[in-house]
Amino acid sequence: MKKLKSWLLLVSIFILIPLGEAKATTVGFVPSDGSASIGSNSYLYVDIHDVENLWFFDIGFSFDPDVLQIAKGPKGDYIIGSGGFFGEKDSGFSKSGSNVDGTVGAGENILDPNDPGQSGSGTLFITKFNAVGLGTTPLTFSHVTLWDPDMNVIPCEVTNGTFTVIPELTSLLLLGTGLVCLLGLKRKSC
Repeated sequence: MKKLKSWLLLVSIFILIPLGEAKATTVGFVPSDGSASIGSNSYLYVDIHDVENLWFFDIGFSFDPDVLQIAKGPKGDYIIGSGGFFGEKDSGFSKSGSNVDGTVGAGENILDPNDPGQSGSGTLFITKFNAVGLGTTPLTFSHVTLWDPDMNVIPCEVTNGTFTVIPELTSLLLLGTGLVCLLGLKRKSC
């Protein structure tokens, strides 16, 4: 009888203790809801969290080109690879961007076929934008594909974002000062 009670106690403990769920791999924007003043530059990071054995990624997203434009650098579009996620590993990075269509694409893979892949969390790539028009643009992933070294797709969840371009602070101050002056002149004439 004592053995039966012990056995029941053990079984009830295992039933009551929830089994740990595996964390889902997620890909998203940092900041997820960013903002900048018109005429300024801003960096948008595409980050990954809780991935196991990432060997290759192919990611694309869209934006409103009337609000944001990909900044240009000495070597073309200002889209920077890996942000250090693959560390010191030898990797190949490819990128594409269009200010006409409002699209960014990037892919990177580890070049050593015997490498087990990279695990963890970090930045996959960075895009530098110029804030060119007032408004809010959705940042929407068109595709996110992750592979392990055996070319198995790694399932992931994606988090889209938004980016808002606001008027320059000095413009708002000038406008506010002008309104105060107009109100002062109107009161004097009454």
